[in-house]
Amino acid sequence: MPGPTCDALGDLYYSTGGPQWTKKGKWSDAAAGVPTDFCSFEGLSCLGDGSVGAAYLLFNNLRGTIPSSVANLTSLTSLNLGLNGLSGEIPHSIGSLVNLQTLDLATNALSGTIPPSLGSLTSLTTLQLMVNNLTGSLPESLGSLTVLQLLNLYLNPFISGSIPSSLGSLTLLQYLFLNSMGLSGLLPESLGRMTSLLNIDLHYNALEGSIPSSIGSLTQLWTLVIYSNSFNGTIPATFGSLTSLDSLIMYENDFSGTLPSTMSSLSNLEHLCVLSPAWVHAHRLTPAVVS
Repeated sequence: MPGPTCDALGDLYYSTGGPQWTKKGKWSDAAAGVPTDFCSFEGLSCLGDGSVGAAYLLFNNLRGTIPSSVANLTSLTSLNLGLNGLSGEIPHSIGSLVNLQTLDLATNALSGTIPPSLGSLTSLTTLQLMVNNLTGSLPESLGSLTVLQLLNLYLNPFISGSIPSSLGSLTLLQYLFLNSMGLSGLLPESLGRMTSLLNIDLHYNALEGSIPSSIGSLTQLWTLVIYSNSFNGTIPATFGSLTSLDSLIMYENDFSGTLPSTMSSLSNLEHLCVLSPAWVHAHRLTPAVVS
């Protein structure tokens, strides 16, 4: 076993309470000094050259911190440590795992900021950091993840600041989940460049201002959920271009005016929940009840 790989796997095992893992298999043999092929370790898979290509340790009672030496697993294409009890910060060194396509650290107790170094993971298609205790703001460097398809950061209530305009560069992104956070400020006009989006969920934040008219460019969008924010102004007429839209949930905001007549063309719209009962009555609407 190459030295750096051996060290990184040993650090991962001991830093995350390996002896108490639910499934540890041959990890414990290696820890006891028994010669073991790491390709047979529980949750690991190897590439054709024998290097570690994936670490899948989801829901395995990992407790402790992610060691910075995980960056020595340089061939990793997938790192999934979700649904565990990990704490501490996300190591900045993870940004050197440039072959990563999937990074899932969701549903742990991670703290600290999202490392700007994650912007170096330019092969990443899936980034899931939801349900943690992360702080700070969303780094502009996330806009460098130009092949990303899923960005899921919801339920990190201590992340604040605005949505970076750089996210407009994520033109292949299909799913954007930034709900139940502490985000504020305006929606960037650059949102309209994210033309592959199918689902946007921004509810339970403190976002404000008008909805940018550029949102009308998102013609593949199925679901737009923006309730429980502080958006105001009128609903853009460009909403009428969202012809794939199935669900539009936007109550508990401060919108004014009337629904644009262009929305009559939204023939696929099944679920509409707007501002308030008074607004519903004024428009003679019978929206779906959404909780």
